Amino acid sequence: ILVERGTIHGYSAINEARENLLSRIAVSDQLTKENIDETNDEESSTEHDDSP
Repeated sequence: ILVERGTIHGYSAINEARENLLSRIAVSDQLTKENIDETNDEESSTEHDDSP
């Protein structure tokens, strides 16, 4: 019983760590997309400003 409990606890710890990593990756991906969007907006606005 102790071994089984330990194994289950190990699996839950691994699952928690995996979920934390996945959520961090998702957040960083979202931030990266937002940064890219902002950069594109700035570039397009400067292009419009440069045009006569």
